[in-house]
Amino acid sequence: MATKTMPSAILAIVATVMILDNFLNIPVLGSLSSEIRIWGVIIAAFALGLASINLARFHVVRVARQTTDWPYSVACLIAMAAFGLGGIAAGPGNDYYRFYFANFFSPMAVATMGMTIFFIATAAFRAVTIRSLEAGVLLAAALVVMLGNIPLGDAISPHIPDAAEWIRRIPNMAGQRGILITSAIGSIAFGLRVLIGLERTQFGAGAG
Repeated sequence: MATKTMPSAILAIVATVMILDNFLNIPVLGSLSSEIRIWGVIIAAFALGLASINLARFHVVRVARQTTDWPYSVACLIAMAAFGLGGIAAGPGNDYYRFYFANFFSPMAVATMGMTIFFIATAAFRAVTIRSLEAGVLLAAALVVMLGNIPLGDAISPHIPDAAEWIRRIPNMAGQRGILITSAIGSIAFGLRVLIGLERTQFGAGAG
């Protein structure tokens, strides 16, 4: 019980201090919140280091056992060593580090994003079938928006880019705001449950 009660109490106290600091101009609360932010950065750094160690251990085991696609694990370990050790030894502003970042990390990040967008688009076309009026409207809007972002749409009709911009600014924005409002309400409700100790799932699946 103490393994759940003590973290819940610490979490509630820290969250209460941070919330009150945003509404009350009390020097003590300001000092406490600043110290908590510093500790948050330290804990995040240790969490990142632990995650890196776990990732390296996972790929070392794959290489040792020569499981499927183990050469990719070798490439991952080399990249981690080059970026990690290089950044620690020379600093992120060093020419060596910036060269690897600009010529390896950035192109691979762009390529990964491009492939992700492609798979999302193809999956959306496979998933959306015109079985109702709402599905038809969704598919038509998606086609207009996609055509409005490529030269082909303007070649077909100069009104397509204007229609795509209207869809983004009016119906899309209205839907996004509705989602944001409901998400904010859900986050507030979850935060209140955490503060008063009713929600403890963050300490493990099924925690009561």
